[in-house]
Amino acid sequence: EEDAGARAFLSQAHGMLPADGAGGPGYMFYTPPSQKNDAAMYGKTLGDSAAFYYTNGLKQPGAIQAATAGAMSNAERNKLAGAVVNVVGGAALLATGPAIAATVPGLVTSTATACTINPTACTSAAGVGGIVSGSMDMAGQIFLTRNIRPGQTAMATVSGAILTPLGMNAGAYGNAVFGSVNAIANAQFQNILYGDTNSLLGAATLGYGFGSFGSKVGSRAQKSLTSLFPTYVNSSVPALLQKPSMTAPLIGVGVGNVAQGLGSSVTPPQKQKNDKN
Repeated sequence: EEDAGARAFLSQAHGMLPADGAGGPGYMFYTPPSQKNDAAMYGKTLGDSAAFYYTNGLKQPGAIQAATAGAMSNAERNKLAGAVVNVVGGAALLATGPAIAATVPGLVTSTATACTINPTACTSAAGVGGIVSGSMDMAGQIFLTRNIRPGQTAMATVSGAILTPLGMNAGAYGNAVFGSVNAIANAQFQNILYGDTNSLLGAATLGYGFGSFGSKVGSRAQKSLTSLFPTYVNSSVPALLQKPSMTAPLIGVGVGNVAQGLGSSVTPPQKQKNDKN
């Protein structure tokens, strides 16, 4: 139902009023972010503004109406933000996902071969990936909620240990997709075990971005360390007869996992009502 008195009053507001102290940039009906995030503040001042409403023939909203309006506004903003994330994530996955998926069989084979040749390095990579992934997830929980979920950290540790050896042979795009897979698995695990409402597509988007970022950071770290930790130590012996040193690659893996794990400190997008993803 339209408030005729309110319409008549607002029709007189043709320009801007001067700013009142630090109240804002001077727009008559500008609402700063602090007020948008605390709709309850309006309920605290309803008594003080009663005379204003009465004098101008306006209907004064109640505290519940003010809080409800604020909640609806926040919900709409979150919905719009989630839609933007889903569009970007969907486009990225559609563009690169099929190409990476086609290389998975060869990637698994090459990783298995590498682990057969140098099982110690493969085990070390899995250990580094698991420890760093679990630690970064735990740090992200503390940063966001000041609380630690042991099950969530355990899941991050296991998925990091499994995907890290594969990621060493996957390149930037492959690690981006693995980042998406890892994020989806962890988000769905949290939804099932803790009743969270994480958006899987939103998680995939964050995982894709941080997976690519971690791969690039790790690769640069490895290249910069190669001079200190050369792949083949003995220059007088043919490379084919030497077992390659994995020191630089393993350090690069650790640095890359730390960079990728920064995504744990970002609040994951939430599913909207009636949204299956």
